[in-house]
Amino acid sequence: MLASLLNFRRHIEDLRDKSRTSPYAFMWITLALSTLAIPMGYFSAYAPNAQHLSVWVLMVIAWVASLAGILYVGGMASWGLRRQTQKKSWGVPLPDEENTWLFRPGVWAGLAVGMLYQAVLLVLGTVLWLLLHIKLGLNIAGVSGAVGTVYTLTALTALYKIPKRFYLGRFVFAPLILISALGIALAIILGQIRNYDQAAKKHAEQSPARRQAVAPATAIRPPAPTGRFSETFSPDAPVLQEPHIPQTMPPRSLATVDQHCIGGLPMALPQHPAGLHSGTVTAFVPRRMAVSTIFRTQRAVHGFLSPEYMADQRVLVHPDGANPAMRLMVVVPAGMTVQIGQEADVAGAHASHRFACRYTPDLLVAPVGATPSAPSTDGGLTAQYTAEIMRKIYATWPAHFTQKLRCRLLINLNPDGTLRSSPMIEQPSGSDSFDNAAVEAVKKAAPFPLPAGLPYDKFSEVVLTLRSVS
Repeated sequence: MLASLLNFRRHIEDLRDKSRTSPYAFMWITLALSTLAIPMGYFSAYAPNAQHLSVWVLMVIAWVASLAGILYVGGMASWGLRRQTQKKSWGVPLPDEENTWLFRPGVWAGLAVGMLYQAVLLVLGTVLWLLLHIKLGLNIAGVSGAVGTVYTLTALTALYKIPKRFYLGRFVFAPLILISALGIALAIILGQIRNYDQAAKKHAEQSPARRQAVAPATAIRPPAPTGRFSETFSPDAPVLQEPHIPQTMPPRSLATVDQHCIGGLPMALPQHPAGLHSGTVTAFVPRRMAVSTIFRTQRAVHGFLSPEYMADQRVLVHPDGANPAMRLMVVVPAGMTVQIGQEADVAGAHASHRFACRYTPDLLVAPVGATPSAPSTDGGLTAQYTAEIMRKIYATWPAHFTQKLRCRLLINLNPDGTLRSSPMIEQPSGSDSFDNAAVEAVKKAAPFPLPAGLPYDKFSEVVLTLRSVS
């Protein structure tokens, strides 16, 4: 039966006969396929603009919307058939059929064809999105309803032998476009009125002094183009205040939306990573576990993972000094390789500086030290010393940049750890502002005193690779 629905043009006579002998068969097929909207409602719960709704509410909404679509398309098609039958403008006599739950059996057959094609696109889009991290999957799932409607009308035209010049779609698409246009215009108008009323109410409640004090609190501005990141993102710069949520409002209400996270709650993440912390890579994370963790994290922080980190490898890192059972899932940026047992520096998760409602995950910044297969002869002091240098540099330089950049510096040290000369750029990043900021960050973080047990002749020159943190 399903094969006949997919190849309905070849089996049109069989479908026509089946709709007469078993008028309820296609109705149950259509309603069964409509239940695929339930898992789609579950998946849509992870969209960034739907964090304020529960999963169960979205599942019910998706199923009701699917049934409403069936009633609309089937009802408008039935009305078009009856209207043209009364006017006899098609010149094609329609068979005498009794309605099966509101519609003709042939209409249910056309709906079954359309729902089957819609289901195929929904499953394909979901697989591309969830398993392969391909954004095209969301677009495929989004247009599945329109494709299903087109195939429904095409099947009805073939079942009832309707001439193409009297295409049945004008009875379905024309009212739908009109309703959609009116609905969008009404939503925009009502939304603007509501926003204006809220702004006017807030303006009236605040005194002039209060308005001046609160104005910069939630403003998101790009950093000034100083060319030096240590100045642009200075540790002494004022921290953005947390948006005020009135106690009279429910904690998951849309009314708590601020300028930082449009369409959802403010993200439960800092604006900047809280420095670097080191740890040991303990395991690689399977893709299925990584996807599950991404969804849980998005719901926990009320934000959406920046897409450039969606397909990157994840590893488990044991932070130094933490409980032996503690593990932190960290993203390994593209182009970086690590091994199990390797020491690494990690930048903490923080809100994105480029897009609202997006965040940068815990990110591996600089793997250092030796792996267990090639242990160092100084008892791990080399790895600790290099990690300490990186921590001091990133503690004074957040390294925020809109692009993924990397530069390699050569540092000449005196026996007391002070800089013998200005750091030299061995491998530039392609951005003069980034390279200059990296050099200034090394100068500001110096000195780097050698720990006891490390010979100075091996560390008079140190090569460091510094990376940007988006």
